[in-house]
Formats: sequence, structure tokens, C-alpha cells
Amino acid sequence: MKNAIIIAALTIICFSCEKNITEEFSKTNQPKIALSGEIIALENPMVNLSRTITMTDLDTVVFLNNAIVEIESGDDVYLMNSIGNGYYLTEEFVAQPGETYTVSCSVSELPSASASVRVPELPALSNLTYTVDEDYVMHFTVDIDDPADLDDYYAFYFLGWGREINHQHYFDSLVIDTTTVFKYYSLFMEDPVMEYTGSWRRNSFYETDENGAFGSTFYFTDKLFIGASYQLSVDMDLRRTYNDSIPEIEFNFIKRDEYFFNYFKSILRNNTSSGIDSDLPIMQPVHVYSNIDGGFGLLTASSRYSQTIDMSEWYDDPDFIDYLNSQK
Repeated sequence: MKNAIIIAALTIICFSCEKNITEEFSKTNQPKIALSGEIIALENPMVNLSRTITMTDLDTVVFLNNAIVEIESGDDVYLMNSIGNGYYLTEEFVAQPGETYTVSCSVSELPSASASVRVPELPALSNLTYTVDEDYVMHFTVDIDDPADLDDYYAFYFLGWGREINHQHYFDSLVIDTTTVFKYYSLFMEDPVMEYTGSWRRNSFYETDENGAFGSTFYFTDKLFIGASYQLSVDMDLRRTYNDSIPEIEFNFIKRDEYFFNYFKSILRNNTSSGIDSDLPIMQPVHVYSNIDGGFGLLTASSRYSQTIDMSEWYDDPDFIDYLNSQK
């Protein structure tokens, strides 16, 4: 009898609290500005604006092309101009290493949003060298000269043209795909300072371990060599890089800010395949890091170093061509 009374009471409470969840969700989760962008040293600042969507919206991106967007540096304020698809650009100046910039956005019927970032100093690299052994493996080294007064965040990757791909399915004849693709090269790293790997553009990141990791972009901090010089060593198999018309490989090294690292670590915490065990309870909302005041999104800053390596000496080598043609 007591159980029946309890059940009846709970039933009355449930019915008395019944609400239109869709309507309530719309009231408590009003759309906001989603500000995203990367302020890159020695380039014109550009950001993207969209509107956040809710469960009541269509699954699409709503770009904001009629907002007022300003970027402030010290006592100077510049208007950023809309160039379509939610992008805003200013060509009045280029971002400078070591400077702090504040982006402010306003648009009718939405709360204003803003964010501030400091552009990291240019990467201090020295003694870049590379050699190629008899098996056509390139041994690449560069010294990272890390400043002692700041916590620094780094990333690097190699870009270039992929070689032709041979496809053979069971007993079918050999098919050669000669389409060249400009891509990020996949690498295997066992370097102890490497902490994460993945793809920034695909929003996929993974934690490395003592056995190393595969990836196209590697991320690490200076916690193991802060204030000292550290030699980055990379081995790359040139059999995956061949292109006879554009015989180049591009090395890119980036100094990032803490906001970027906070962002992708928040993705790692909610990604069960990332290598990090998640202790979040079932049905816990996903919390992606944002540094936007009054809105959502991510504004980050970086400084970049790029070096093009001429590979024509090896790509024009008849022995190398014969070696490639012998591979399947």
C-alpha cells in the first residue's frame, strides 16, 4: 500500500511538471555568436563568424555576414570587413609576434562576443640539416632554441606531393593511379618530447606514449627542455614523397598558444578512441573548450616557420626511379 502511494505521488508530480522541452530549450539556450579564427604572425588577421544552433534548428551552419567586427591592438582599433561566408578580414596591418589582439563582434538580436589572444614569438630554429641514405630515407634534424621566460607550445608537419599508387585486386591487372596529391605526410615518431599527434583540420587528436605514435602533425610543449636547445630528429621514407615535376618537401614548424592546446585536449577528454580514458559519466554533456567571452568558438594565435627542401637530386636519380618502379 505504501509503495502504491509513493508511485501515485510520483505520477502526480511528473504530470504536474510536464513541459514543452523544445520550447524550454529555446528559451534557455538563445543563439549566440560563434567566433573562430587563427591570428597568424606576419599575416592579415581574419576570423569567421556564425550563429550557434540548437536542437530546434536545422543541422546547418548559419554564417553572419552583417556583423560589426573590430580588432584592437593597443590604442589602435581597426574595422574588419566581411568577405562572405562569415569571414572578416582587415588588410590595414599584419599581426606582429608578441602583440596582443582583441576581436569584438556585435550583430543585431545576439549578445556581443569578444576574445583576446597574444601572438607567440617567431619560432627560434637553427642548424636545419638533412641527408638521404642508400635506402632513400631522409634524416632530418633541426635545433629548437626555447626561451626560458614562457611556456611554449609547438607543432610540426611535412607537406608535399604523394607518389603514384599501385592498385591490384586479386587476379585483376595492375592499375596505376598517377594522380598527384599535395598532402600531409604520415610519420612515426619515438621522440620523448612528443605528446600528441593528429590533424587540426579534422579535429582528431591522440596522445602518444613510450612506444611512439603515427600521425601527420605532432604537438608538444617545452616542459622537458624549457629554456634550452632541443634537437628535433625526423626520418622520412622518400618512396612516399616522389613527384618528378615538383620535387619539393615543405617543412612547417608552428609555435602555438595555450588556447589551442586547451581546445584539443578538451576534445581528447571526450574521445574514447583518443588513447585517453574518459571518466565522464554516461550522458554527460560534451564540453569543448572555448575562450570566447559572451559566445562560443575558439580564437587562437600562432607564429610559423616554413622551409622548402629541394629533392630534385634524388627524384632525378635513375636508381631511385628504378627503386620506385620495383615497389608494389
